[in-house]
Amino acid sequence: MLPRLRLATTPPRIVLDQRSREEGFFSFGAVRRVPFFVTPMVGFTETSIVHGSGESFEYQVYAMDGKLSRTVRLAAPAQTITRADVQRARDALNASTRDPAEARKLVAAMDAMTLPSTHPAYDRIVAESDGVVWLRAYSPDSSRAESWVRFDPLGNLEGTLAIPAGWRAIGFSGSRVVLREDDAITGLQRLKVHAIDRLHRE
Repeated sequence: MLPRLRLATTPPRIVLDQRSREEGFFSFGAVRRVPFFVTPMVGFTETSIVHGSGESFEYQVYAMDGKLSRTVRLAAPAQTITRADVQRARDALNASTRDPAEARKLVAAMDAMTLPSTHPAYDRIVAESDGVVWLRAYSPDSSRAESWVRFDPLGNLEGTLAIPAGWRAIGFSGSRVVLREDDAITGLQRLKVHAIDRLHRE
């Protein structure tokens, strides 16, 4: 019989409340994320909580008692959402279903929304136990190769990491990254572990 665990009986602290610019999800037969929106993200280290909205290259580090330790910002220009970007998103929604009626509903739902003026900066946070933070740069095209930005435990920018096309980073640990490839034909998932070489400033 396995040992049982339980939550502590002491009242939990509300460390932070988060608000999202995420308008929700489309759900006409299948759930699809709304283009150009991201949800707030949280990562955990041994001693802190890492929180970010994704709207700009900025995140906050909180102590476990909810006190703000620091805000980390990267001076990177926001990318404007163009008409071409919106049209590509509409085309992608059209292509996501074989049902013309469903496609029309999806596009109509998107057209009825008030879209933000700029792309999110990132859409995923990974925090390592030692305080290293990784942010995945946002891309409106999920088929594009991933790009990650790494910060040291004090919030200093260490560099960027490009992931090979077709692979997704699912975890980082020290000088290694775990990558996953989804084979659409066989349904298999392939995992591999790569060492991360120190990047040199160009």
